[in-house]
Amino acid sequence: MIPHLPTVPDYLAHWAQHTPDAPAVVYRDQTLTYAELAVEVDRVAAALLASGVRPGDRVAVLANPSRTFWLTFLGSLSIGAVWLGLNPKYRLPELAYNVDNSRPSLLIGMGRFGDQDFAPTLSALAAPHGLSPIVFDAPAAEGAEDWDAFLARGTAVDAAALAAARE
Repeated sequence: MIPHLPTVPDYLAHWAQHTPDAPAVVYRDQTLTYAELAVEVDRVAAALLASGVRPGDRVAVLANPSRTFWLTFLGSLSIGAVWLGLNPKYRLPELAYNVDNSRPSLLIGMGRFGDQDFAPTLSALAAPHGLSPIVFDAPAAEGAEDWDAFLARGTAVDAAALAAARE
């Protein structure tokens, strides 16, 4: 029986507790169980908190549906932040319109997809708002931070602080 829970992160917590070894995410050749997904979401949520993201803040993510796309979505929701998906098929003026209107406190994006380099787009979106974009799946361009450094920042957030942020 599927329970009725108030939030999407509550469903992840429920299934991680009740079926920890069941597959939760299958992306390309990688499968994450519910327990593994919960750990990864916690790492992202802690990194978001360490980056100053608080409930109601917006986290803009320029990405196609991928593992990082979902981790940032679930991590943002779990701490009460608003996740804003930016479609990589949009042109810069359309993306800028969304970023300008939402005023995110953090901008995360893919560095490359296929033969397209998104570093210039991320820089153009971040600069007017004084943001340093976080880049996953490619080396970070000048003025950007890479995904591993972003996640490492989250190690400063202990389990109690993460739990408190989720209340």
